[in-house]
Amino acid sequence: MHRALEQTLTNYIVQEFLYGEGEVAADTDLFEERILDSFSFLQLLSFLSERWGLEVQMRDITIDNFRTIEKIAAYTASHTS
Repeated sequence: MHRALEQTLTNYIVQEFLYGEGEVAADTDLFEERILDSFSFLQLLSFLSERWGLEVQMRDITIDNFRTIEKIAAYTASHTS
């Protein structure tokens, strides 16, 4: 399941934040590489909610949960059915 989540997240991030140009590895630090900022992070949370019904709790909004596609996929998998 993680692979499918990672692929869906990768496709979304490339399309929405890189405008369909380039690639993002699953372990790329999305904040350090400036792929995500505060506004795009909110867009990502909205996507997670719309796509998987994931409602991220404030206590879970940490850099460790959302730094990479791998971490986002793991968080999403552990909080959805």
